[in-house]
Amino acid sequence: MSDFRIIKHCSSGRNSDLILSDMTGFWSDCPIPRVNPEESAYEFFDDFTKFSVGDNTGIWTLDQTNGSAVLVSSEAATGKGGVVRIGTDGTADNDYATIKVTTADTGAAFRIEDGATTSKKLWFAARVYPYEVTDCSYYVGLFDQTTTEPGLDDTGAENLGAAQDGVYFRSLNGTPTELDFCCAKNGSETEVKGAAGTLAATTWITVGFKYDGNSTVQAWINGVKVATVMSTSLTNFPDDVGLTPLMFVKDGEATGEIKYLYCDWIKCVQER
Repeated sequence: MSDFRIIKHCSSGRNSDLILSDMTGFWSDCPIPRVNPEESAYEFFDDFTKFSVGDNTGIWTLDQTNGSAVLVSSEAATGKGGVVRIGTDGTADNDYATIKVTTADTGAAFRIEDGATTSKKLWFAARVYPYEVTDCSYYVGLFDQTTTEPGLDDTGAENLGAAQDGVYFRSLNGTPTELDFCCAKNGSETEVKGAAGTLAATTWITVGFKYDGNSTVQAWINGVKVATVMSTSLTNFPDDVGLTPLMFVKDGEATGEIKYLYCDWIKCVQER
């Protein structure tokens, strides 16, 4: 069988920061279901050449306050191709917008069963661009399908419900340029790698993590591995739970101000 992993992962007319042609890189051990259907894996991928929201009409579900919204953008600053913009509307402090790939009807497509013999390998990555990094919070990753507002008030600190889990990158309002890698189980969070990356205004960054299906999770920033951790040693690593892609932006400005997070592409692959 030919090894299709040598094909580059391209998006929106550019090579992404994480490429398959680097056989030691993030995607080096990842199957490619679309190119090679016989691979025993499945994927979600969105390049945002179009966008629709809502039950039965779109892939994504939007949760928001005060008319916060999302749209497909063609602004020069974000480059060519499909880019989605997730933004608050500037009405009030703590306004937020969340988009996730699920509804209560469809469920979550990806599952982590840490340490179990039935668990499967998983890869998640996204290329994002914060318009600013002042008085705001961002979350990007995999979350429980019932999650609507993962970040709390002005601090941006974890705000997951008692039965909610996740593996994700986040920046908090108090340290908005620091991008932390975190996990959560039953509403309790563990900061796996603080300041795993640096957020800069109007600057693209590619974040990714992969789980070996047994006991190890890695965090990657811009194609560079920044952490390898034994997931079985993390108190709050998800266990036997369905997860779905989610992105979140929250305004921490006292008087309310528009905050944007752009996403070029988002991808998740898991073994069947």
